[in-house]
Amino acid sequence: MTKKKTIIFALIIILLITGYFIFTSQSTPESEQQQQTAEQRQEQEQEQMDAEAELKGAAMTLYSQDETTKWELKADAIEHFSNSGQTKLRQVTAEVYQQEEQVISLSAKEGTLDTKTGFLSLQGPVTIKSGAKVIKANRLNWNQAKNELIGRGDILLKQSGLEVRGEKFISQIDLSRLRVLENVQVTSQKEDDINEK
Repeated sequence: MTKKKTIIFALIIILLITGYFIFTSQSTPESEQQQQTAEQRQEQEQEQMDAEAELKGAAMTLYSQDETTKWELKADAIEHFSNSGQTKLRQVTAEVYQQEEQVISLSAKEGTLDTKTGFLSLQGPVTIKSGAKVIKANRLNWNQAKNELIGRGDILLKQSGLEVRGEKFISQIDLSRLRVLENVQVTSQKEDDINEK
């Protein structure tokens, strides 16, 4: 009888040890997953903290590579992310100068500046004004190297007696040379019709 009790006791110990190893080997991936999830959370929190500053009612100045064009940007909020080199802008207005003379003003809902590449992208609606010209677009891109404006999506150009629609435009900064491209539609109005409106 004692022999049977000893064998049963030994089997119970073996089962407990086996169960312990099975349990710990199965829980290790879970704890690794929990550790990875915790690390991911820390990275997300760090990324949020990496927005070194969120400035309210801030302004910044950008220059083209050849320093002939100066952008004075203002935004309700500016966030800079040092890891990606990106700066996010909300409710953007800008005055753009060439040789110290203002050539355009613009407004946009939001924008992104990549400080590494010098690429500025504004999302809309975007409105650009220069003298009697008004251009509207869904997006506007500018980069410091090429120093040209590229607008995309629902382009509308208005100037005295003329309305031009398209899907894209490319222009010099001062809008003196401007091309509207893709699905272009032109509407002309008489001077009398314009004055009545």
